[in-house]
Amino acid sequence: MRKLAIIFIILVIIGGFIWLNLTPTVKPEYIEIKAELVKADVKNPDVADYKYALDISVDSKKKLPLSVNDKYLHTVYFYIDGFVPRKNARIYFGKKFNAGVYHSETALPVIKELKKTGIDYPVNVSGPDLEGFFYKGDLFPAKVRYHILDRQIVDPSLPGATVQNDNKPDINQCYIAYSHRETKWGRDLSWIKLFPIEDRTERSSNAQLTLDERKIVDLYLTVIKGAFEMGNGPNGFIALRHNTLEGLGEKAKIEVVRGLEELSPNVLDLEEAKLDSSKFEYDKSGDMIRAIDGTILSVELIEYNQTNALIKAGLWYGNLGAVSPEYKATYIDGKWYLELVSLTDS
Repeated sequence: MRKLAIIFIILVIIGGFIWLNLTPTVKPEYIEIKAELVKADVKNPDVADYKYALDISVDSKKKLPLSVNDKYLHTVYFYIDGFVPRKNARIYFGKKFNAGVYHSETALPVIKELKKTGIDYPVNVSGPDLEGFFYKGDLFPAKVRYHILDRQIVDPSLPGATVQNDNKPDINQCYIAYSHRETKWGRDLSWIKLFPIEDRTERSSNAQLTLDERKIVDLYLTVIKGAFEMGNGPNGFIALRHNTLEGLGEKAKIEVVRGLEELSPNVLDLEEAKLDSSKFEYDKSGDMIRAIDGTILSVELIEYNQTNALIKAGLWYGNLGAVSPEYKATYIDGKWYLELVSLTDS
């Protein structure tokens, strides 16, 4: 009997030691969020009255899933000086993102953290200016854009109480928070991490482009978007062959990438990403055979002048799937119009 008691005490001590040393599955240092307040150059067809947007990139350094049913969950919340956010649902939110999320167990601790920074936000209130979302995909970094309405909440406890405000949000009153909720063996392992939001509203890359570069950027984006509508392929990511963007400097290429984010939240440089086994599959000979839930993109500018162009886009999904339309493009009143010349589809 005494021996059993000793064994029991030892097990209790070991169990207590393990319990005290439990750690969350996803630790704070695993998560990195980059958020930028920018001028809303890319239009949102669902939102009219806005001047600014919030670009968010969430990265899991260990590539761990951010939520697992019945084990742990997460929510990303952001607060933009009381302004009302609206997502661009058509472009950014698919099966992997859930928007408009508000969980009391994750939101209320975030509100308390916001109050510590000096933000006067009532605890126990869910207002339309505190937006939450979670991501259940496995492609990182995960990117999303919200447009910020030109309306500011007067009182978070009164969701309809807004005022028109044409001013820029005060960046010192803007935060993004990652809220992790997890319990193991009855021990709460939850944590919250606040991230600053960077002000990038003064960056105007459009003004840095020559008129001809702007025309070529618009041409590439018009052709690529037309090809994507025709191909209707996967858009978990776009791997772009940057060396096919002829006639463009680095700043103009960045504009193309920003435009492509309308088609996919993850736009990659193929040369940098091609060895990522989570995105590309290779055969035993080392040859790439398919993109995993993504598209490899290239363009070929065959002929070009100020008002006319002959151009081809290439969308490659794998050895058994590719689309390559060729267009004749005409520039009229500030816009490129396309005429399909030929189509290769496999």
